[in-house]
Order: sequence, then structure tokens, then C-alpha cells
Amino acid sequence: MAVEAEICCPRFRCAAVAMVLVMVAAALAQEERLRLVHAQRLTGQTVGGRTLQRLEGEVLFRQGAASMACDQALRDEAAGTVVLLGRVRIDTGRRRLQAERVAYNEFTRVEEAEGNPVVYDSTRTLSAHRLTYFELEERAVAEGRVVLRDTARFITLDCGRLEYFRSTGYAQALQHPRLVKTDSTGRDSLVLVGEKMELHDAGARATITDSVTLHRRRLQVRCGRAEYFDEDKRVLLTGAPRGRYGLGRWWGTTVEVLLSGQQVRSIIVQGEALITSPSDSLNPEVRVNRLTGRRVSMEVDGEHIRRMTVEEQATSLYHVVEEGEFKGINRIAGDRIVLDLESGKLKRVCIQSAPGKTTGVFYPPRLEGVAPVSDERGRQEQQHDAEPGH
Repeated sequence: MAVEAEICCPRFRCAAVAMVLVMVAAALAQEERLRLVHAQRLTGQTVGGRTLQRLEGEVLFRQGAASMACDQALRDEAAGTVVLLGRVRIDTGRRRLQAERVAYNEFTRVEEAEGNPVVYDSTRTLSAHRLTYFELEERAVAEGRVVLRDTARFITLDCGRLEYFRSTGYAQALQHPRLVKTDSTGRDSLVLVGEKMELHDAGARATITDSVTLHRRRLQVRCGRAEYFDEDKRVLLTGAPRGRYGLGRWWGTTVEVLLSGQQVRSIIVQGEALITSPSDSLNPEVRVNRLTGRRVSMEVDGEHIRRMTVEEQATSLYHVVEEGEFKGINRIAGDRIVLDLESGKLKRVCIQSAPGKTTGVFYPPRLEGVAPVSDERGRQEQQHDAEPGH
């Protein structure tokens, strides 16, 4: 629509401009109203003093770039509302919505969908028991059996309630949210669970808070907060993290899990790190090996830890068991201790320290009772009622 006006008198200029804007807005509003394109049958009925249109058979509406198709519809044209029923399909060109029932307001552009509603958006799909989409805000609120899938990142998020912003890719999930990251085959997965979860930058980063748990095959971690970085393939865990890998357990101030694909490549425990493992897998509570330091990194090869590096105030208390027989305890301390393992068995120990700072003591079985524990905190942590993996 073209609007032309020539304003000669300045005193009337503001009023004239306002009138022009009103005319343009009215014209645009008229152009943007919902239009009925097709229906096989149209009848009228009066409900509560209002005249409604009942449409049946291959019903099709359009509003701007959006098309809306369904089997039946009940429209209140004066109120600008319509209820779409049966195989509802709404397509705006940027995203699609499918459901069995959608209540739509043409003025607010709000879609309230029920009956297996699904929103398709590029590489993402969002399904729920109930779904409300705010077209002008590009925002969705989903409730009940919510599932958000990103096929490009191989990420699935399920929860009880989710708020999703399409333009920014931000989502906030509540009510037992769970994030599952799979590989391209859909088999190997990393699972993160918490009380609240946020996705940033279309899933490039996720933040999980409150009663967080992480699972990945033999790896289990519990903490107060976790951040997942999809591009960097790593998970940062804080808030008293404690975990286990196989029979080994560990505690620290922060824990970083580095991935290769979906395989755990290494685990880094920092800040008063404590690592424990049973000296005898058949009797794991009898004698416990301990490592302590400011930083402990564990390199993983397949299902086993192949190397452990302890740095800064490093100490190791290791029980020597050969063919099931206890031989004694090795206690060593230094600036840096490297332990090489094979299938969970210690094969080599390397100690690196400044001259005069390395100490090593061997305690035979008869002196086991006088061997010092490397960190009394190990006893306290093992007795904690929230052990990792429980």
C-alpha cells in the first residue's frame, strides 16, 4: 500500500504525520489478518451470543508468510481466534508445528498446541504434552514429557518443563532435566542429570545445577554444578565433586573430564585431590591405596586408567600384593609422581622432585600398623553417606 501526503503548514505537520502512521498501521494490520484460503464446507453457528464459523475438509489459512492447515476449524473472526483440529500443520518457513489441536490468536500470534505437538526448527525438534509457541518472541514453553533433540550435535534433553528461545538457541529446563550426548551411531552416551539445566548458543554449552550426576560407562560423578562444552568436548564439575571410575574413587575442589568423541580421554582432579583404589579387587574394603596432591590427572585407555600423574605435594600410599599375598606398604612423597598401570595393575612409578625433597619408605607386613595414612580425609570421605555412584 502506498500513502502520499504533502504537508504545507508546519502547525499541522505532527497531526498529519500521526494520521499517516495510523493509516499505514491499519493497512498493515488488515494485510496481516488471518485469511481463509480453502475449506470444503463452511457453516455458521452462534455460541454464547457470538457468531462462529465451522470449517471442514482440507482447511487452509494464511497470515503473512505462515500457512495453517487442518481437518476442521472453529473460528471467531471478530475476536481473531481460531481452534484448529485434526492433523494441524503450521509452517512459517523458518519452523513448523504439528499437533492434533491448536488454539491460535491472530493478533498475539500465540499458538497453544495439544495432542502430540512437535516443533521442527532446522536441526532441532521439540515435543511435549502441551506446547505454547509465541511467534512474535520466537519463544516456546513446553510442559509434560518434554523432549528437545538436536540432530547436528547429537544432543537430547528431556524434562518436565522447558522454555526455549528459537532465535538465540537458549533453553531453560526444569523438573528433573536430563541431557544425553550420543555419538553418530547413537550408542555411546554421556548422561548429565540435575535439578535445573540451561542450554546456551543452541547447545554449544550446557549448565547443570543442584544435585548433579554424570554417567559415562565406568565413570560416575556427583557434584553441585557442571558445565558441558560441546565444541571443546569437556565437562567442568564444581561444588564438592566426587566420583569413581571402575573401583577407583576420587574427591577434589574441581574435576575436569576431557572427551575424545564420546570416550573419556582423561580426568583431572584439582584442589586437595584425593584418589583411592582397593589393593585387592576381591576385598576392596580391606586395604585401600591412596594418592593425594594439588592436582591429579588420570589418562584413560579404553576401560582402564593407564597413567596417573600427581603434582604439588604429591604423596602415594600403595599396598603391594603379589599373587594374592600382602607384601607390605610403599609410601612415597615428592613434587611429582607418575604411576603407569596396565589393566588396573601398577607397573611403574616415577618420582620427580628437587634434590632432597623425595622420600620413600617401605613397611613390611609386620609394620603395617605404623604406616601413616596419606590423608585422613580419605577415611572421612569413604564414610560419607553420599558416596559416588550410590
